[in-house]
Amino acid sequence: AGDAEQDGDVAEGVSEAAGRSWLAASAGVLVPLSTDAALGAALQHAGLRRAGSAPPATARLAVRYAASEDLRLAAELGYGLVERGGFLAAGVEASPGDPRLVARLGYQWRGRGEGVGGLAGLAAGGGVRLGSLGLDYAWQPFGDLGSAHRFSLGFRGD
Repeated sequence: AGDAEQDGDVAEGVSEAAGRSWLAASAGVLVPLSTDAALGAALQHAGLRRAGSAPPATARLAVRYAASEDLRLAAELGYGLVERGGFLAAGVEASPGDPRLVARLGYQWRGRGEGVGGLAGLAAGGGVRLGSLGLDYAWQPFGDLGSAHRFSLGFRGD
């Protein structure tokens, strides 16, 4: 956390496996509550309806807490604006020994039976930071439907 509020916005292309794609935007703000805690809010993937469908817009409110230099906790409340459903999520991020390497584990509860079985809702992954660049990986099972592997490359200009 820092002394000042941080905000950001993103223009993006959203594409689904079903072959649909949209132009969308995301915006958010992160407000430090103390040196160890922060509150965040975001609107993600907001865009115009096209051909009877819309991008998967989501409103999110989250809190993060740095329990120690090597351990961070987060909790999130969200609402899918298109699918009209809420969710709760919690996660932990650890960087034992080297702050450039992180391991993550989280769970998202949607409150309704999705009927996909297995470990749906769980996510695990990690990342590496090299200066301003970051590479992240996440694995998310979807029960009987299979699993997703997500990679992201980020840049943080401080």
